[in-house]
Amino acid sequence: KLGVTKEMLVESNSLDKMLNWQKSGVLIPINVEIDGMQLRTEARLSFRENTDGKLTTAIHALKSQPELDKPFFRTKLTDEDKSNLLKNGHAGRLIELEPVKDQKMLAYVSIDKLTNELVAVRADRIKIPNEIKGVQLTDENKKLLSEGKSIYVEGMTAKSGKSFNATLQVNADTKSIAFRFDQQTRQQAKDQSRPQTQTQSKEVFSPSRLLGAEISKEQQKDLKEHKTIFVEGMTDRKGELFNAYIKVNTEKQKLDFY
Repeated sequence: KLGVTKEMLVESNSLDKMLNWQKSGVLIPINVEIDGMQLRTEARLSFRENTDGKLTTAIHALKSQPELDKPFFRTKLTDEDKSNLLKNGHAGRLIELEPVKDQKMLAYVSIDKLTNELVAVRADRIKIPNEIKGVQLTDENKKLLSEGKSIYVEGMTAKSGKSFNATLQVNADTKSIAFRFDQQTRQQAKDQSRPQTQTQSKEVFSPSRLLGAEISKEQQKDLKEHKTIFVEGMTDRKGELFNAYIKVNTEKQKLDFY
């Protein structure tokens, strides 16, 4: 019904994730007919059980920007919540939500970076580990993480054996501890960033032209604010024109194309 086949989910490495109650790892193109009109968009998909216990497909559609001014599970986000979510993707605290009337819960709240959808996970569903990448967390570090706050950890060991530093915080979307390697992290690492690096980052995140297509000032502004933009008329390596949604990937310091 969505124009999505099992083969599409397998090829995009999404089926295993969905069978484990997670969202598809990438945006999937979907095609829905509503009242005789064709609706084409991109979305992450997941499997959910309805009240009858039957399996259904949840559609997490791509949004141009997060809907932060609307009540989220009957809770109004504070200005600080909105600022934190736009800045690094997480609310930075535990928020009391009411998914079912008169049934409140404390939850972590984050933004799905692929779709701009707000996501929540119950606080008691996340277990804070004692150790991350070879570094033993202090009681204070574990307390801060459990409260939704971020911590800066040095001397972790990657799979390659190299040592690295990063800002850690609970990610409600992935239901895990997220690693952040952004400008803020580098400044925390003894302020090692240089003016040249900052200039390069600005050029990467808000270019005036991209693969031959002109990026308007409004689109440049949206990129700086970590919003998703749609760009038409870009040229790939084969010389063919294509269109794509583009968003800043702050963790990898690059632009992601969908």
